[in-house]
Amino acid sequence: MKKIIAFIVGITIGLVIYLAFGNVDNVVNAIIENSEIVQDRPTDSQIEQFETKKETKCFYYYDNLSQDEKTAYLTLYYGFVEYDDSIRMEVQEEDLKDVFTAVLYDNPDMFWVDYEYDYMVYSDSVAFSPKYRLTEDEVKTMQDSVNDKIDEIMTEVNKLDSDYEKELYIHDYIIENTEYDISTLEKMGDTVYSVLVSGKSICEGYARTVQILLDKLGIENYLVTGDTESDGEILPHMWNIVNIDGDNYHLDVTWDDLNDEFDTVYFYFNVTDEYISRDHYKINPQNNNCNSTKSNYFVKENTLVYTYKGYSNLVQQSVDALLKDNTVELCFAENADYKKALKDLENDNGFFKYVDTVINKSKRKLNKNIVDYHTLDAHNYLCIEFKEG
Repeated sequence: MKKIIAFIVGITIGLVIYLAFGNVDNVVNAIIENSEIVQDRPTDSQIEQFETKKETKCFYYYDNLSQDEKTAYLTLYYGFVEYDDSIRMEVQEEDLKDVFTAVLYDNPDMFWVDYEYDYMVYSDSVAFSPKYRLTEDEVKTMQDSVNDKIDEIMTEVNKLDSDYEKELYIHDYIIENTEYDISTLEKMGDTVYSVLVSGKSICEGYARTVQILLDKLGIENYLVTGDTESDGEILPHMWNIVNIDGDNYHLDVTWDDLNDEFDTVYFYFNVTDEYISRDHYKINPQNNNCNSTKSNYFVKENTLVYTYKGYSNLVQQSVDALLKDNTVELCFAENADYKKALKDLENDNGFFKYVDTVINKSKRKLNKNIVDYHTLDAHNYLCIEFKEG
């Protein structure tokens, strides 16, 4: 990547021109013009190394580039690895941003590379000047801290059997150990370091941490961006597409951590394109083929009520839930059925037969006369809290 030989050649050519024309400006221009023919390119060993990495993790954005763009991608990638301050490559100016974004979106561990950069266009190439947030020594220190946390998480998550269970563990771990804090935006808040070490982050940090951890587990996933709305304001957002057992799903850990009423929720755990599109807009990329519900949290945990009074079929599931804590959660597939269930609760109607059965089967000392419930209308969600006594 270093252009020492090219520089020496340029100086030599410049001296010859200086002797011929005796003009310093001509010398500088001659050096620049003659250096255009020298491009940075990945070596054969680097290409082989990258292909080996592709066998173990998803490089979604790289795979969707043209062949010339892929060469530019690898040139940037290894330039960033080597901390080059200038990277010369053959790429069209209009494609430069896409290639640069692809590198950062595929490689969330490159947290030392800033989104800002400079570049200069020549007749046959682009000279790319990256900006680095950190020194190499700082990166090493921070990476060591991140790796210690990753090892700690992997020790626990590798005890689980299925990819679904591992994904669920990562979802819960991040939510339980991270606070969403927009003020961290200027303090590495969009990185894995902010989540695993600092414990405060923004959506990009959440999504990149999910990406890194799932990559470690060999679970295919990639970043996706779009717009969301908060208090009437349209905001840019980032989350993940995750492949579980051959099907793609949207996973938005950030939005599952922003709920004020509950510590941990699963409204955006493995949802479809149709579901996410209710409040996530301008999704890029668009064609993510998230159509399955098999690994959706509420489907997988058997807490989805498909029909009115369908909760009666979930008695045993509710009893099992009470072995963990005093709450049972139900999510209704249809809003109309959800509203009927709430009306039952308000009027002490049929729903309480279900409550009575659950308490009796649980064989726990719970008060049948004191049952609180919490709702989230936007998700047809009902959480029932059983009281001791």
